[in-house]
Amino acid sequence: LEPTVKAGPPDALLATLETTSDVLSRLVRAADPDDRMFHPFGLSDPEGAAAMGCEELLVHGHDLALALDSDLRPPDDLAARVVGRLFPWVVADDDPWAALLWANGRRAWDGRDRMEGGWRWHAAPLDEWDGTDPTS
Repeated sequence: LEPTVKAGPPDALLATLETTSDVLSRLVRAADPDDRMFHPFGLSDPEGAAAMGCEELLVHGHDLALALDSDLRPPDDLAARVVGRLFPWVVADDDPWAALLWANGRRAWDGRDRMEGGWRWHAAPLDEWDGTDPTS
C-alpha cells in the first residue's frame, strides 16, 4: 500500500505537534534514567530522547518558518541545551541557535561552511561520548 499524504489546516498540524510532544514528554518523565531507546546514532537515554524531540521541532519548525517567509528563533538557553546534549563537540557560546542550525547542515556558521551531509548527533548518554567530533 502506498501512503497517502494530505495537507491539512495549520491548526490540525499544531494539534498533532502538541499531542506528539506531550506523548514524548510523558515517556521521558516515566522512563528510568538507565532505560535506552534505539536510534541509528546510538542507544539514547531519556535525556537524549527529549533533546532529539526538541531538536526535531526546532529545526523542522525553522524549515517551515522559512517556507512561510517567517523567522523562528528559540530562546538561546534552549538551543544551547540541545546543542550541548546532542552535539557536545560544538562550542556554541555566542549564538547557540546558529550553532544548532549549522550542526544540522542548515547553514554556514562561525567561519565554517554549511555541512552538506555527514552531520550526526550523539544520541547515547553524554558519559559515553569519546570526546571526538564524529563529523570530521
